[in-house]
Amino acid sequence: MRNMRRFYLSPHSDPGNPSANNTPAQQPAQQAPAQQPDPQAAFQSLLDRNANDAQRVAWLLYNDNHAARSEARDLQTRVLEMQNQMVQLQQQVPTDGSVVLSGELVNAWTRYQALGTPEDIATLQRSYVLRDAAEAHEYKVSVLQTLANNLTLELRPNVEGGGQTAYVVTGENQATPLPEYVQKNWPDFLPALENKPQSLAFPKQTIGSPLPNGNAVQAELNRHYAIPKEK
Repeated sequence: MRNMRRFYLSPHSDPGNPSANNTPAQQPAQQAPAQQPDPQAAFQSLLDRNANDAQRVAWLLYNDNHAARSEARDLQTRVLEMQNQMVQLQQQVPTDGSVVLSGELVNAWTRYQALGTPEDIATLQRSYVLRDAAEAHEYKVSVLQTLANNLTLELRPNVEGGGQTAYVVTGENQATPLPEYVQKNWPDFLPALENKPQSLAFPKQTIGSPLPNGNAVQAELNRHYAIPKEK
């Protein structure tokens, strides 16, 4: 058995794999858990560094505590300021359906609010429309305002001749000129509506007929200065 090879196995070798390294495998070193600081040891170390002067150590600890409390107060103040700023920013964010105005629009909106409520402004606008409609057709404003209380009026410029015409709007595409509407719906009120001087009616007289009793002064003058009739 000259050709027999001999293997020397160590207790850590693998019998099934003689060529394996006979040295034990290197195990990774485990990190020791961090130890919590010992307050008593830390205090004793602080005493040692200050020559066991307890009063000095107490003073140092007080200063550190005071500085920590001051820093905490400053941080709390900054947090409160940031919270207030966030609330202000949230209040400035427009809600759904709102409109943000700037520049001249803000001034215009301020002047608009000075005119009154939307109802007051609508009433004022309607009064202007009634006034212009009455002037366009020589109607009395007070009478037109009473008659057209529940009507929607609209002024439109005339195509020819200039000026404008008032229309009574009764539908999306239905508008009647105001004079036509008056003739059709308010014929009995037309004399009171027209802003024209009423002609005076005089009783029919014949030559030599006495004056009406209504003009007593003229009748008296005629009696005194009448031309005598020939016999």
